[in-house]
Amino acid sequence: MDRLIITLLCTLCTLNTFAQSNKGFIITSDIPDLPEGIEVVLETAEGSNYDEVARAIVKDGKFEVVGRVTHPTLCTLSTNNYKLLYAMESKEEPTWTYTPIFVSNTEMVIKADKYKYLFSNLPISKHLRVTGGRAQEDFNDFNQRKNDSLTWMKQHPQSPLAIKMATEMVLNNRTLTKRQIEDITANIFACLDDYPRVQAYRRAVATAKAMAVGEALEDLSMYTQKNHLTSLLSAIPKDKVAFVCFWTTWRKSNQKLIPEFKKMIAKHPEVSFLCVADDKEDFLWQKFLEREQLLWPQYRLTKKGFKRFNEVYGQDATPFFAMLDPEGKIVRTSSYLAEMQKLLDKNAAKLTKQYEQKQKKKNVEQGDEDNDKKGKKKGELNDEGNDKKGKKKGELKDEGNEKKSKKDEQNDGDNDKKGKKKNEQKDKGKTKKEKKKA
Repeated sequence: MDRLIITLLCTLCTLNTFAQSNKGFIITSDIPDLPEGIEVVLETAEGSNYDEVARAIVKDGKFEVVGRVTHPTLCTLSTNNYKLLYAMESKEEPTWTYTPIFVSNTEMVIKADKYKYLFSNLPISKHLRVTGGRAQEDFNDFNQRKNDSLTWMKQHPQSPLAIKMATEMVLNNRTLTKRQIEDITANIFACLDDYPRVQAYRRAVATAKAMAVGEALEDLSMYTQKNHLTSLLSAIPKDKVAFVCFWTTWRKSNQKLIPEFKKMIAKHPEVSFLCVADDKEDFLWQKFLEREQLLWPQYRLTKKGFKRFNEVYGQDATPFFAMLDPEGKIVRTSSYLAEMQKLLDKNAAKLTKQYEQKQKKKNVEQGDEDNDKKGKKKGELNDEGNDKKGKKKGELKDEGNEKKSKKDEQNDGDNDKKGKKKNEQKDKGKTKKEKKKA
């Protein structure tokens, strides 16, 4: 029964999303002194691309921005008088305002006491408020409460904003452990009116777990420079700090990293460095290595390894760097070599020393354990020897006593015979004496 109710709720969510998606959004203004003729532009504010969604011009003191989003999306609604001043050939400096707004396919209103309050660039204030849609309502609540993100997410597990924050948190914070990632994501529910964001969120969580601090890197099949098959985990040296660079050698942006990489290798002889390329052409890769004189271990992903790399870390993930401790666990991952260089300078020697001390302690404990086992075995052998010795001594004593007892029995028998014979002779003499007397 419970499962049926959940299924029906999810179906209703889906139908509601579909209806809203077809309807689209209408964003209107309620601002008394809005200047005539200024331009209003709505752009996405998520990710690295700021795509235009819709635009309008203020007419009769109002604007109406109409469009459609595939799912609730954080956007920026800007206003400017640039074109207006240009048309008027005015030398006045143009003005711009930026208002964050979480757009859903519904009716929304931007209300301000005066136009000047849009210049604060705030999502909400006592003079400015955006209304319309569940996502915007949650956005207002979060900005008013000023809670930390994790607390707010746990209180609003079905909010598109919670999903957005959770996705950014697990992707951007490379210091999280797998357990911390699971704690962040534990209360996020999938039955939302924002299915595309849920899918992106699930991919982000899987990627974050693969890069979590304290975990091993994903094992990937690779070729050596001599075209022999191997795997990433078998190529990473044991008992040393390791630095793994995933890159694409034909990309100019990746090639620019080589001088810095060479400096890092020269500076840290205690660290094992290796590069893994996602190049498809072996011949071009080999030529590149020969030309650049890259003398540290170089590998190239197989087709299977390349596919798995994209599944785990995403498309176009290179360059991507990972620092591992001597036990092969992730210390940190990053797409920025400068950041990793600082981390290596700060922690490589320390991690090496900690591992050596740990191994030394382990060897001492192992030695003590071996000595205990040796002593125990020696004690057992001594006890066994004493037992055997005691047993043998006891057996010999018993054997001696038995022989003595037999000898005593024999002596007693001889004495009995002797006494009997003496008595018989005595009786015989007595009889003869009596006969003679008679």
